[in-house]
Amino acid sequence: MAMADTSAELTTVVPPSAASNRNIAVFYLHGGGMLYGERDDLPAPYVRALTGAGYTLVAADYPLAPERALPDALESLYATWEDAIARRVEAGQLDGYFLFGRSAGAFLSLMLAREIHQRSRDEGPLPQPLGILSFYGYYDLTDRAFHDPAKAYVALPAVAQSTVAGMIGDEPVTSGPKPLRYALYV
Repeated sequence: MAMADTSAELTTVVPPSAASNRNIAVFYLHGGGMLYGERDDLPAPYVRALTGAGYTLVAADYPLAPERALPDALESLYATWEDAIARRVEAGQLDGYFLFGRSAGAFLSLMLAREIHQRSRDEGPLPQPLGILSFYGYYDLTDRAFHDPAKAYVALPAVAQSTVAGMIGDEPVTSGPKPLRYALYV
């Protein structure tokens, strides 16, 4: 699965197979509870299925918590979407796009769709998504699952506060491999 880094430092673009190019992008956001994850984590079978069906895959990173709050992540994603997708749709290089996320990325896809819709209404027309692919995501942060500890995580050994403190920096983190940041999730 060869991926070429393009369009700023926060995206990876995988072109479609030339024979089936639809001129439509899939803007992918990784999961990881907004605490860890990497833009290139989409399993190869999904990448092949999307690009083989003629879609351009644009995978994006975003600022992770706790170094940055949700509004910062959303603003960064909007700017990345604007650069990697909206400008290309407006220039006629793309005929449209889908938003796609897994877990926290699915939530962020919904939040980004809402942001695009609101800005389109307030500031003028913006390219709207053709659809949203939401893989095992959640639609808001008020779900009971966010308030009750999950039995699977309660059974894990406690993570020392000093370990957590040592993982958090002052600078934004946009890519956090699971082995390095999973303790934040727990």
